[in-house]
Amino acid sequence: MISEVKDEKSRDYLLNKLPYEIDVKNAETFLDRDDLILVQNFAKDTGDYQTLSKVDQLVISLGLKLARMRGEDHLVRREPKGLSEFRPDRLKEAYDACSGSDDEDESSDEDVK
Repeated sequence: MISEVKDEKSRDYLLNKLPYEIDVKNAETFLDRDDLILVQNFAKDTGDYQTLSKVDQLVISLGLKLARMRGEDHLVRREPKGLSEFRPDRLKEAYDACSGSDDEDESSDEDVK
């Protein structure tokens, strides 16, 4: 809400100098509970739940609702990407070396038995 902007100059800019009108929504009354649950479960799956504030969760949930209202909800990811998708290509050799060394250690343990 505009009243939360404490700096008078910033509030004046938001209310009078933007080239468009701001449509303020109250997330707690506007959003769907299912969207909030989706955001919370997604954050738990990625390990981000503890770092997201309630306001963060509400803002993301509001984004989901707005995407659905615009017919763009098919663009919203419902589940996080697997961790392997986040590995940088430039470090592939390092990842391969680490996974290869684990395999070698296991095979050498089997050879000893």
